[in-house]
Amino acid sequence: MKTHRIDVSIFLVGLILTVAGCSDGNVSVVEGAITVDDKPVKKGTVSFTSLDGGMPASADIGEGKYRADTVPRGRVVVHLNAFELTGKKYMELGIEYPEEKNVIPPEYANGITLNVGEPKMIHDFHLKSK
Repeated sequence: MKTHRIDVSIFLVGLILTVAGCSDGNVSVVEGAITVDDKPVKKGTVSFTSLDGGMPASADIGEGKYRADTVPRGRVVVHLNAFELTGKKYMELGIEYPEEKNVIPPEYANGITLNVGEPKMIHDFHLKSK
């Protein structure tokens, strides 16, 4: 009976490690540049959502560059978010807030499909607002 418990314990540990995604073979490093109308996106986030069942990943955008270390392999949808201050203010419920605008053109709001297949990829996003 004790042998059976050990076999079940070993199986459960293996299953937990597999489900937790301890294998690096299913993720990639993706990095590159992000511009809008040839200008670098100063600050924002980029997120990768798997269409094939992998875990999502995200990274910060800084001075037009990003690097995401755990992007799931396969087809992903990439969402870009970047806001900057307009210099204007607006009132809401009697409180004044700084106004921000989204620098990512609206035509990219539903995301960009990307196929991630290599262990390390360089992919630039050169977006156009016109």
